[in-house]
Amino acid sequence: MLLSSPQIREALEAGEIVCSPSVEDSNIRPFGVRLHLADDFLRPAGGEIRLDGSDGDPDYDRISVDEVGELRLLPREFLLASTIEKFKLGGRLVGLLDGRSTLARLGLFIHVSSQVIDGNTVAPRAITLELYNSGPSTLILHSGLAVGMLSFLRSELPSDLGRIHSQYSGQSEAVGPRLGRNFHPESMLNSD
Repeated sequence: MLLSSPQIREALEAGEIVCSPSVEDSNIRPFGVRLHLADDFLRPAGGEIRLDGSDGDPDYDRISVDEVGELRLLPREFLLASTIEKFKLGGRLVGLLDGRSTLARLGLFIHVSSQVIDGNTVAPRAITLELYNSGPSTLILHSGLAVGMLSFLRSELPSDLGRIHSQYSGQSEAVGPRLGRNFHPESMLNSD
């Protein structure tokens, strides 16, 4: 069941949805909560990346918008960012990330494929955003920009806590992929 604005308010009051900082009523949409950009970004360093994690984690350059005031996202450029809001959800809830239509009409994607937000039942965490400029114009980003919405689905039964992976638990800023944690040489096939 998708939660409507009255149900979101009830879930916030009951502690089933915990958000830090607290959600202002003006940021509760008909079927979700408005999300805002934090001041911290990661720019991929480039190069070659082994997706099996055998080379460890890829390199990123951290950029703080507080230091530069605003950040330009060039056409066909990719950055990682995070939300100001940090969420903790009850075991029966999952979040669905959606971009803001106005910004999408300019070519801004806020998630490339990671729409489902789950596994944050233990501690509040920020949402890492995958920003991509698919449009022809340079887009100027700043901290606090409303970029998307988090909607909530409620399951009849709570999730099996043994299936929750903590690879990104407790994240409070943009976090790059942790490929190295997935690398297990003993599980690779013998190539002889």
